[in-house]
Amino acid sequence: MSNKIQDNPLPTVEDYQKLIEDLRVRLNVLNASVFLLEERMPPRDMEMENYLNKINSELEIIRKMIITTPKVVFQKN
Repeated sequence: MSNKIQDNPLPTVEDYQKLIEDLRVRLNVLNASVFLLEERMPPRDMEMENYLNKINSELEIIRKMIITTPKVVFQKN
């Protein structure tokens, strides 16, 4: 039986930095998609307006979480 820890090493700082960057890109795509959807929709009722506001609110929460993620700076000796 193989040791799962050895088979799957822990993610590196670079892995997390890549993840954050990928999330930023995907979030930008979602924001643009919601914006374009809003622009092309006919006049909305209150229920639709509330739903779109909730989507935008959740996207903003995610954006703030990503922005506040500390950036790691490597120092070469």
